[in-house]
Amino acid sequence: MTWWSYVRDKKFFLLFFVVVMFFIGVLLAVDPNSQLTLGNIIYLYVFMLLFLIAYLVLGYSFKRTYWNEMKELVDGEIEENILELLPKPRTREQAFFNELMRKKHLEEQRALTKLRDKQQEYHDFILYWVHEVKTPIVASKMLINNPDLNDPTTIYRGVEAELDSIDRLVMQALYYSRLDTFAKDYFIQEMALGPVVRECVKRHSKQFISKKNEAGFGGD
Repeated sequence: MTWWSYVRDKKFFLLFFVVVMFFIGVLLAVDPNSQLTLGNIIYLYVFMLLFLIAYLVLGYSFKRTYWNEMKELVDGEIEENILELLPKPRTREQAFFNELMRKKHLEEQRALTKLRDKQQEYHDFILYWVHEVKTPIVASKMLINNPDLNDPTTIYRGVEAELDSIDRLVMQALYYSRLDTFAKDYFIQEMALGPVVRECVKRHSKQFISKKNEAGFGGD
């Protein structure tokens, strides 16, 4: 903080001071009972001007250290905890500013931690998904290249089942990628559960047949 920037910050106080001194001078000049001479009024103005200058100098020296340290902190590269680098406050205003900086820093740290956790979760899911999707791909290659399988229908059904597994995994990845925009991408409404379950069973009927599983519906 420079001297002139400090004085500019005090412009309203200086304007108020000038207005007050002007009215005091007018009142002293027009008061018929006033025994002050012009020299006394000039001395009064000089004394008040010196008092004003002393007030500005002391106020500037009181705040300069804090704002200079803060400016160095802003201009430099922060590689440490910013809360440990904040200069010691000397006024309530500076203490309030430090508290605001502390709260903002903690909010940023929480947001950063949340983002890192989300990135780690996404990384773990991608690793899991890659390992899962490799299984049906390898199984399909084994079915196609197996010399003991000469029945095209068996190979076709096996590959089709593995493709269904890949499709399920792709849909799983798609749903996961849309978790952050779930409210925008999906419309939630109340509906009967029976038709949904039947459609799901129908879609995966080949897996039920291949594994000789049966699905029963109560009330049918």
